[in-house]
Amino acid sequence: MFSAPIVKPVIVSIFSLLVAGCLHADCTKLSRTLGAWEFWKVFTDAYGAARFPEELTVCTGRSYFFEVKGGAKMQSALDRQKGRILRRTPMLKYLMHELAHVYLDTRWKVLPYSVAEPLVLAMSDVSKCESPQGAAGGNPPLRERWVNRKELSRCGLLALLAEVLNAPEATRESLPLN
Repeated sequence: MFSAPIVKPVIVSIFSLLVAGCLHADCTKLSRTLGAWEFWKVFTDAYGAARFPEELTVCTGRSYFFEVKGGAKMQSALDRQKGRILRRTPMLKYLMHELAHVYLDTRWKVLPYSVAEPLVLAMSDVSKCESPQGAAGGNPPLRERWVNRKELSRCGLLALLAEVLNAPEATRESLPLN
């Protein structure tokens, strides 16, 4: 029979392996993550060129969510401080969502969550929009449309976002972020 000093370390080792298996997380470079280049191309084609964020990693698994404030309820997160995208599962919709946040950071700046999240939700919805039928000179000024963006349909919001991202920097910086 086994002696007590040997049994305890063996049990601890087996338990540690079981717990580690449940908390396992897998990290890869963004450039090697399935779907990353394709999603980035969707954004750059729609809203303008931006450098692909090769420095980011994508981590899939539950363990990293213990490190993020409020992470217990999240399915995905952008951890800007550590340069990584976190996903509970390898579902592509979560990657696209977080890449939309990264794209906005890159093209504009880190926006308040209340401003960025509706834009990101619209950007990461794969439903098609018809080509916008621009009113000949009938559009209100960009600032007014931006202030009233909550009233826009998803497709109207995406058209407005494209206009904002391609406006001069001074115009973008003058928009209220509330």
